Amino acid sequence: MKRYPVFLVFLLGISLFIVNAGYGKDSEIISFADPNLEQVVRNVLEMPPEQAITKEKLLKLTELKAGSEGIKNLSGLEYAINLQSLYLEDNEIVDLAPLSELTRLQQLSLGLNKIKDLTPLAELASLRWLGLGSNQIEDISPLANLKNLQELWLPINQISNITPLSSLTSLQRLDLSHNQIRDVNPIADLTNLEELNLRNNQISNISSLINLTRIRILDLSNNWINDITPLVSNPGLGQGDIVYLQNNNLDIASNHSNLLNIQLLQNRGVKVYYE
Repeated sequence: MKRYPVFLVFLLGISLFIVNAGYGKDSEIISFADPNLEQVVRNVLEMPPEQAITKEKLLKLTELKAGSEGIKNLSGLEYAINLQSLYLEDNEIVDLAPLSELTRLQQLSLGLNKIKDLTPLAELASLRWLGLGSNQIEDISPLANLKNLQELWLPINQISNITPLSSLTSLQRLDLSHNQIRDVNPIADLTNLEELNLRNNQISNISSLINLTRIRILDLSNNWINDITPLVSNPGLGQGDIVYLQNNNLDIASNHSNLLNIQLLQNRGVKVYYE
């Protein structure tokens, strides 16, 4: 009988142990606390009810559309670590903790939920598109390090302090409408912005918009603005650009500076809506 050195037998045993351990980990059965979320996952993976959902199966998910499904609990989704696009709008979600592990996410839609705490999103640095409209958000500080964001949607929340956005210089589209914002100075350096919606806030001073020279669509309607000189001073506003100024504190009486400034913008090809 052929004999094998002891050390070779030992190495073979270690190898088998590692393989089996890895297999066991991937074959671990995952339970979803929310039956609605589980059903959506099963539909995408084409898995019947009697078949167990394992970690290995969840690794196949790269996109999940689960809008308007009555989902309340995201537990179990933390194992879908290859997700790149996740759509969970119009549900009843409060706790985002399971999403903290999904570091490959590039698109995340969470609008129309019951979210207050954004802390679990703080390390999702791959995000490029993030939708959080119509929630109960006040504190956006967890978003401060999401430097790859190109589009951020935060309308209809309870936000007053937008300082955490000051470092998100890759943003091209930003919606902060229907909040409680007064100070827009933190967005002064977001010079890649092309669309900015600040409708329905409490803004009076727009001097920080002077350097946003790539702006093509700017909505400032329903605020407290009484001077639009900074818009005229913005050299980027020109042919084909759109500015909304309705329902502000603008005096547009004949020969008033605001009316003259509106005419100056119009002469440059800007479409200005002010009545």
